[in-house]
Amino acid sequence: MKKKLAMLCTILCSMSLIACGGKNDPSNTPTDSSSHPIGDSTGGDIGEKEIWTVTFDLNYEGGGTYKTLEVERSTMGVNIQSMMPEDPTRTGDYEFEGWYHDTYCKVEWVHMRDRIYADTTLYANWTFTGDEPIPVKKTTITWSQDESFTYQAVSPATLPTSVDEGTNISFKIVINDQYEGTPVVKAGTQVLTANQDVYSFAASGDKMTISVSGLTKKQQEVVDYKVTFNYTLPTWDPVASNPKVYYWGTDANGAHIENTVVWDSATDTQGAMTNVSGNDYSMTIELNEGDVITGVIVLMYQGGVKKQSQNLEVNITASGTYQIALADGEWVPNEFGEYCFPATITAL
Repeated sequence: MKKKLAMLCTILCSMSLIACGGKNDPSNTPTDSSSHPIGDSTGGDIGEKEIWTVTFDLNYEGGGTYKTLEVERSTMGVNIQSMMPEDPTRTGDYEFEGWYHDTYCKVEWVHMRDRIYADTTLYANWTFTGDEPIPVKKTTITWSQDESFTYQAVSPATLPTSVDEGTNISFKIVINDQYEGTPVVKAGTQVLTANQDVYSFAASGDKMTISVSGLTKKQQEVVDYKVTFNYTLPTWDPVASNPKVYYWGTDANGAHIENTVVWDSATDTQGAMTNVSGNDYSMTIELNEGDVITGVIVLMYQGGVKKQSQNLEVNITASGTYQIALADGEWVPNEFGEYCFPATITAL
């Protein structure tokens, strides 16, 4: 009986071993490679490997890519802590502060938490360790100007109106042909001295005004020619009548000129009237080069009433003597209550 029981136990144990399998049985090897960490070669054949690229960007202008890393993809993600490159360095006063998910360095890459699941770029974070730059102050420049001169920029190429404080500025002064003198040039309160006609200063303060003084208009040139008008007036009282010659025209620059020359003004430098004989009179006018007389009128008062010749159109550009002939007859007042008498003008 005991022999039968022992034999039955042996048979049952053998059947149990066949059902459970052994430690080295090939059928015990998993076929799912995803259950193994990256690099574990004990798994089954997973075919052609697929790669993810990790790019390490230096994250500053001109920096570009520091390193790239290729990792075998995995559905479990890849921890790259052991594959990280050495910390980068940067020229200047900067210290590396780690890798981040974004260019603004808001979210840091943390090895205990983060894994690679696709092509990825990590961005370097830098801390500036040098002294903070001093803000640059600006200086506003006003260029005071009048007709006596113009500014000519030297450096910079155009006259600046706003520059960094401390900027050196150079310029010239071009004096108008009709003015003369030694210019007094100031930058603010500083009097500038020319070096080979170039004035220079350094911008300072919030505002600066550049000013020029000391220039005066040139005196009229020496008299270039004289024009004499001869004419005869009716009987008149020379004091009460106060006869004049009124003339107008243009100067050498084309500007309008007009003058009234009185016969009995001893201080009048432009002309004088002389009693020639009886009621014949002469008026001489001094003119400058380029002046042109285009019209003349003889004025007088008789018995308190204004009387004048008609407008005598004439073109006088050089020395000469002209005869004004006043017509006889009754003077009739015009619409303005003035008495006009006909007249002619002839070159002698």
